[in-house]
Amino acid sequence: MKLTHLLCVLFFALTSSMAHADVALAKTISNNMVLQRELAVPIWGTADSGKNVIVRFAGQTK
Repeated sequence: MKLTHLLCVLFFALTSSMAHADVALAKTISNNMVLQRELAVPIWGTADSGKNVIVRFAGQTK
């Protein structure tokens, strides 16, 4: 039974690395940044061509 668990963990570890996409926020967006209240907050960055990007922030998903 332990061999089966080990093989499952190994399988998921190897396949998750194949699903990696290079996604990066702009360098101006970082920890401890201050945002203006009541204004829209533009979020931008880069990703691999053809990849969908989902941003979740302050209870919103875009």
